[in-house]
Amino acid sequence: MTKPMCHEISGNDAVLIFDDSVEEKKYTDSSDLIEWHFDHTVGRSVKGVNFLTALYHNNDMSLPIGVEYVKKDRRAINKKGKLIRISSVTKNELFRNMLKQACYNIHFKYVLADSWFSSAANINFVKQTCNNDFIFALKDNRKVALIPSLNIK
Repeated sequence: MTKPMCHEISGNDAVLIFDDSVEEKKYTDSSDLIEWHFDHTVGRSVKGVNFLTALYHNNDMSLPIGVEYVKKDRRAINKKGKLIRISSVTKNELFRNMLKQACYNIHFKYVLADSWFSSAANINFVKQTCNNDFIFALKDNRKVALIPSLNIK
């Protein structure tokens, strides 16, 4: 349903914006969906729903085109010997899956995201699989090559 509207507003400068959020649910019982996640806006872990959204933007118009929820559907033992929940699909894998779907369905020039998604695997995916450019925030401990390369390591 969103695809026709994206085509109506598409253009050479369209961007696809990714962001992750945590909706706090501190009084709800834990489950695969509601669990402890680090929330960078408050600088600590909070109990809630962690989700990734994709927003298509061009010509002062924005359309939501996707949402994926981080489900901690596996159990593991942490370093302290405590049983914890972990996700079988990482947030970066969700990002690449959503981006791949968007690449097949809509036209955009850039992928925008924060530093959480600025890994070499994601950058290579944007450039090589989707043939798009990107604008990602970088953490200060990242190294950047200022010459073209076939593969970013």
